[in-house]
Amino acid sequence: MKKKKVENPMGLAREILKLLKEEPRQTPRSIKERVSFSRSTTMNVLMVLYDLGLVETKVRGLYEITSLGEYVLEAIKKEREG
Repeated sequence: MKKKKVENPMGLAREILKLLKEEPRQTPRSIKERVSFSRSTTMNVLMVLYDLGLVETKVRGLYEITSLGEYVLEAIKKEREG
């Protein structure tokens, strides 16, 4: 599978947040496969989201969106709607 070139890291971050809202408790590998980006790019974005408090790992290796992450995702959606 050809990996996407990262043109907009915010777009990837948004896609990861949307995925985790729809399907909580995902491994980095399952996230990588769904967003079709390289492992390193996906992990870098996950670490930034984690550092910002937008995702968390309650169980080792399984990422979930936080309430702050859900709030930010909604704010992005409203901003895009205009």
